[in-house]
Amino acid sequence: MLHKDRDRPDDSDPVLNEILNRQTRAIERLAKHFSPEEVEKEEKRWKQYITRMAAVLMISGSGILGSWELITYLKQQYEIRNLAWQYAEVAKEIYYEENNPDVAMDFIGKALKLQENDADYWYLQAYIEGMAVVRKLMNLDRPLSKDEVDKAHQAIAHAVLLQRLDAKRPEPFILRGQVYAALGEKERADKSLQKAIKIDPKNDFAHVRLAVLLAEEKKVGEALAEIDRALAINPESKWAYLWRGVIVAEHQKQWDAARKAYDQALALDARFDLAYYNQAWTYVNQQPPDYAKARELFEKALTINPSYKEAFYGLGMVYGYQNQYEIAALYLDKAVELDKTFLTAWKWRGIVRVEQGQYDDALKDFTQAIVLSPSEPELYVRRGRIYEKKGQIQNAVSDLRFAAQLAPNDKKTWLYLGDVFAKLEELDQAMAYYDKAVALDPKYSDAYVQMAGIWMKQGKPDQAREAFDKAVANADYRPGRFLMARGRFLEAIGQKEAALADYRAARSGDPDLAEAWLAEAQALCDAKDKGAALEAVGKYIERNPTDKAGQDLRDKINAL
Repeated sequence: MLHKDRDRPDDSDPVLNEILNRQTRAIERLAKHFSPEEVEKEEKRWKQYITRMAAVLMISGSGILGSWELITYLKQQYEIRNLAWQYAEVAKEIYYEENNPDVAMDFIGKALKLQENDADYWYLQAYIEGMAVVRKLMNLDRPLSKDEVDKAHQAIAHAVLLQRLDAKRPEPFILRGQVYAALGEKERADKSLQKAIKIDPKNDFAHVRLAVLLAEEKKVGEALAEIDRALAINPESKWAYLWRGVIVAEHQKQWDAARKAYDQALALDARFDLAYYNQAWTYVNQQPPDYAKARELFEKALTINPSYKEAFYGLGMVYGYQNQYEIAALYLDKAVELDKTFLTAWKWRGIVRVEQGQYDDALKDFTQAIVLSPSEPELYVRRGRIYEKKGQIQNAVSDLRFAAQLAPNDKKTWLYLGDVFAKLEELDQAMAYYDKAVALDPKYSDAYVQMAGIWMKQGKPDQAREAFDKAVANADYRPGRFLMARGRFLEAIGQKEAALADYRAARSGDPDLAEAWLAEAQALCDAKDKGAALEAVGKYIERNPTDKAGQDLRDKINAL
């Protein structure tokens, strides 16, 4: 689903408007068809048709009209009705099995051209168009704009009309449930979907949609039970297998079980792009990640669906996690090009550009993300960090304080505010912010390292050592950086051997941590251990061959 390029989230979307306009026209035709006046006209038409047929039969019986002409006429009418029915059946299969409302609408349109007075076809057309609106709204990764909320309410109105036209069918309640889910009204969504199942307990689609809603409410066991019911009704439901995979992956972190479910979906449809996409994320999220396999699956999804913006985003993440930022940015560019309102792509492209040192471009990306989602505190935190790096301190403080208002329990916001004031040498204020961060998370290693820096500046080495030790002890992500920080502190206060132990521990945990090899080589050089120093500096040069510091240190070691 593609969005119109736009700068504000409340601008109109021509694709969504066109879907809604088609749906409105279908509803109006349907309402007109069932109006009292139209019903009366239809009755008259049927009476006239019966009268004409009787006359034809009488005439044919009297020999004025030959039996061949009558048979030909009836055969043509049968063929027209049968062809219209075939078009409608194809439309149903394309929509329910392939999840392609655009192609389904094309076929139901063909059916209506042949049988324009068939209420069932109008009903199907209105339902599919209503669900197309829902599909677009539910795939958003940002808050709905007022225009989109209005469209959601119009879709509810259409569902109500369908319900009044035929209250014994499940489709109106499924449609309402989906709209309520998109609006975040979980209780009303649940009630509508339960009503749909009560009307038609054998509707596997309704069971799947209820399962998705239950999973969002953290009722995982109930959600999986609904998936089982859907598969008992329809063992060839690829959607049930897909959502089983999503649920066990997102809520139970059972990567193998999720992959098995995706494989079952793909066995039913080898071109199921959503299954490839979601399976890719299981390889990204497992420990350790398998980025090669994830990349292969994202690319497979794109081969099937070249406009799959989320798959481009997924590839951007794969390369970003491997510090291949230039390639990551290219894929995120593709995602943004496909959808200018793709909030997640804007945010992560900004993150990648920060890693590339492209602060001006990153600033633009985060600003655009804020336009799309003005109440997301993380965006202000990230933009504030850029302002700090660019020396725009007032802007940085403004963004970070606003983020703290939006999310006062976010430890990172207080950490970054502390960093800003530490940079200004306002050490007491910086320490106050670090204290807030630690109060929220007593194991917050990043905050302890920054606190240690304040203690060092204030000439309190014992407090600094205690803070460094806490940072190292509590580190659960990239511990090498905390070991490096403590190693430099230990070296500064003359504890050379302890510092060397930290450097070695850092590069042992992460052999590609080039700075650890360089620090180890320098410490060994100072200790006059020429052989070990040359080996360590060689490891550094292997990882950072163009850095002059490594070449100079090697020359110094060789001169020993």
